[in-house]
Amino acid sequence: LPGAGAGVQLVGGYEYRGEELVFEPDYGYQINDGAGQGGASVPVSGEFSVQELFFEAQIPLLEGYTAAEQVNLNLGYRYSDYDTDKTTDTFKGAADWSINDSVRLRASFQRAVRAGNLRELFAPQGLNLFDMPEDPCGPSMLATLDQCVNNTGLPAAIYGNAGLDSPANQYNFLQGGNPLLEPETSDTVSFGAVLSPTFVDGLIVSIDYFNIEVEDAIDTVPQRFTLDNCLETGEAIWCDNFQRSPGSGSLWVSDNGFIRATNVNIGKFEREGVDLNVGYTFSVGDMGDVDLDLVGTVLLTADTQPTPVSDVVKCKGLWENGQCVGAFPEWSHNFRATWATPWDADISLMWRYFGEVDDAGSGGANWGAYSWVDLAANWQVTESTLLRIGINNVFDRDPPMSSDVGNSPGNGNVFPGYYDALGRYIFAGVSLEL
Repeated sequence: LPGAGAGVQLVGGYEYRGEELVFEPDYGYQINDGAGQGGASVPVSGEFSVQELFFEAQIPLLEGYTAAEQVNLNLGYRYSDYDTDKTTDTFKGAADWSINDSVRLRASFQRAVRAGNLRELFAPQGLNLFDMPEDPCGPSMLATLDQCVNNTGLPAAIYGNAGLDSPANQYNFLQGGNPLLEPETSDTVSFGAVLSPTFVDGLIVSIDYFNIEVEDAIDTVPQRFTLDNCLETGEAIWCDNFQRSPGSGSLWVSDNGFIRATNVNIGKFEREGVDLNVGYTFSVGDMGDVDLDLVGTVLLTADTQPTPVSDVVKCKGLWENGQCVGAFPEWSHNFRATWATPWDADISLMWRYFGEVDDAGSGGANWGAYSWVDLAANWQVTESTLLRIGINNVFDRDPPMSSDVGNSPGNGNVFPGYYDALGRYIFAGVSLEL
């Protein structure tokens, strides 16, 4: 273009992709012969293919002007045709504007899709276990007699019976695939700036706002959420996914009582926040260089709509396994300080911080902020020998635990994807170049 020295770059193409899955567990797993297995592991097989057309363009608009050192536009489009009678369109538009060597602005909009994978589409349905503190119709009597009898089909004589509660706090749910899943769609808006001021040598700051909204998300409706809504409303959309074992009314003793939680297109979820990245490198004279790096996120919105007919649930600052599936602190960060010594050794300290979250459920287990400290060092002993050593979670900080955590993304009683569940971890290694 007239205002730029570099030319327009274009790329386009056609892609064909085929995927096939065959899973054949052994006989013992297929007949549910393992203690605590929760349900039979049934064979899975399925396949699909997709044909795609795509293009992308990098367009320099301006270059070498006052207050416009460089201005670029990036455009992209992809059309996908699945043999499951599903088609999708994805596209993006992004721009970056380098005002000068110290200030660069950027913004983008992207439409993305994700079609169901082979397991989400074709996994046969079968029973598994989920965690729940109690049956609300058992001794706790969290639900009324009328709710339990009329909405969940519990025989009136069993209301409040201790046998309704599982001693392991584990209950049956029906899991499995759904070949009718629609692709999930996300829209992402982001804009921000990168600053490297000349008056502070070695400092780089980037700050970006983001908003991500996913519609028709492929997921499961939390089991306790289905149960609570059935008890409260009695509506078929909830109670049709709930089945008590005939006679006993149990959700855990027999295979005839369960909550259905197969793959579906749920309502939507939205995440909004600000990402901050600050890097600063400085010299300490003959003692080498120090590099400081902070990567943090301010969470502004964490909304979830479990089904298209549900109310939007506000999850910012909360944790829970029923509606707010996970933990969503308003602030979290990683801060690393690295000392590059003059003795061919690098020593680093990492501070991992996860902000406080309150229990959105009935358990009342509010969790304060958590910090972990990691230490690591690399020593180039010789030109061909590198020694590595370190300690993660130096102070052996235990994660918060609760029986309400449940399954995905929890693991029984803890969220290992959010908190350090391993404890103190010491490692060492050596690399030899021969």
